[in-house]
Amino acid sequence: VFGKHSSCPSCGTARGAKSVGDWLCPNSACVNAKNCVFASKSSCPKCGAQKPSYVQSAGTGGGGTRGAWTGGGCGGMDPQMKNVMATLAKMTGMQFNLRDWPCPNEDCVNNTRMVFGKHESCPQCGMGKPAWANLGRGGENPADWKCPSPDCVNNKNFVFAKHDICPRCSMPRPDGGMRQRSRSPLRMR
Repeated sequence: VFGKHSSCPSCGTARGAKSVGDWLCPNSACVNAKNCVFASKSSCPKCGAQKPSYVQSAGTGGGGTRGAWTGGGCGGMDPQMKNVMATLAKMTGMQFNLRDWPCPNEDCVNNTRMVFGKHESCPQCGMGKPAWANLGRGGENPADWKCPSPDCVNNKNFVFAKHDICPRCSMPRPDGGMRQRSRSPLRMR
């Protein structure tokens, strides 16, 4: 998408941006001329230069969401997902990650806002993350596993199925490294 350009010619998102709409400061003497300024900022926090007019605002055309964007410019996200996320961002006026989830407690402020996907319970009221919030996220492969050591970071994250021991703490896979057999029928030759 970028080729010789430092920003996406279609939406203005900077090369190397973490989310759609992140932009480079137009002041070449500023540190943010090489680093990105978050899409939500209308001016550079370092030097005060205004956001260039060619950069699309978050939630318009380019998506404006974090997490689903793969860093390939405005075309980096699956087009259907881009439309869904852009619509949600416009409706809610918020940016969010695909892993974020609303608190199921209707009396909690995070019921209308979002809880960061990394949290297993709502930090405001303590309500647990609903089971549906984990579907299709982290550990995409059903054989991926969590480290049994509570002190290991991979106790919260997933370890890829190909590993029989945790790459962080060397704790063995809880099922003893026994992977499920394929359920395909036995072939006779």
